[in-house]
Amino acid sequence: MQDENIKKLLTETDENFGSRTPASHSIVRTVHSLAYKRRVIKTGLSLAAGVCITTAIVLVYINERRVDVPAQPRIASVEAQLKQLQAKTDATLELIRQINEQQAHRMRLQALQAELASIKDPLVEIREQVEKTALTLVYLADKKYKQPGQRQSAITDYQRVIELYPQTDAAETARKRLSQIKNNNIKEI
Repeated sequence: MQDENIKKLLTETDENFGSRTPASHSIVRTVHSLAYKRRVIKTGLSLAAGVCITTAIVLVYINERRVDVPAQPRIASVEAQLKQLQAKTDATLELIRQINEQQAHRMRLQALQAELASIKDPLVEIREQVEKTALTLVYLADKKYKQPGQRQSAITDYQRVIELYPQTDAAETARKRLSQIKNNNIKEI
């Protein structure tokens, strides 16, 4: 029943979001893997319990049918077999617990990797902000240059952009503007 709900949920998700991206395909594989492991665990536990019960019933039945064996050794034998089965069941449950812990750890690691991948590089953001700032200063200097009496201030602003942001595209634009001004070759800014 749970598998049907998972398949239905996955189908609805595919319909709502279109074709799968590699990341969603990985998630789908993870969900299928978890569903498979849960089925295996449930089946394994059911089988182990069934084997224990069946063995106990068979042993009791066989022991009741024997008349020649004293009751005390039969009980000891059944108890020994039950202890062995209990030890095997405990070992299986411990293995299942470890598998579940590893799977939870893997899923957490994948989630953290996805989160890390989605974070933008701060150095790139800073460079973008520096470029924007420099371009804004060039733009303002261009506006000043067009106003009478503000041309010297605009030249100073171009020089400041070159001085403060020498590696930017805006600094290159400021250099071109200053070159044009020196050559009196500036027509339109």
